Amino acid sequence: MEETKRKKLDELVGKLGMSQSLAVLLDSDEYYERFERAVENCLQEYLEGKKGRSINTVYWKSKLGGKVILRPTLVPSKYFDVFRRNYGIGCSNQTLREIGTSEGVSLGCIGQKVRSVVEILRQKNKRDIWYGTL
Repeated sequence: MEETKRKKLDELVGKLGMSQSLAVLLDSDEYYERFERAVENCLQEYLEGKKGRSINTVYWKSKLGGKVILRPTLVPSKYFDVFRRNYGIGCSNQTLREIGTSEGVSLGCIGQKVRSVVEILRQKNKRDIWYGTL
């Protein structure tokens, strides 16, 4: 496995909040491939419509004594493709800049798309990814 792809997958593990639980497992290329397949399977379930693609987003309203509101936000299917290309899930990984120039959008927009998919995986699929990596 390429060193850059391994670094991107390590970054994903950290963003999912699974670095302590998967640190022991991710010691060989075989386990990195299992982790990649587990994430790919989770993404495929969203794209096939087997799971809902909404995440809970926190909004803060400050008028007359602030309130925190949890609002479900739908993640479009195109975001999953951008996420795949960024982390190299099922393909070779690309930088945010390369994806941004091919899509014709800013780095901030591409970064937000990737963060949305990371958040949906973090909220709904940590267990599936962990068991898929075993």
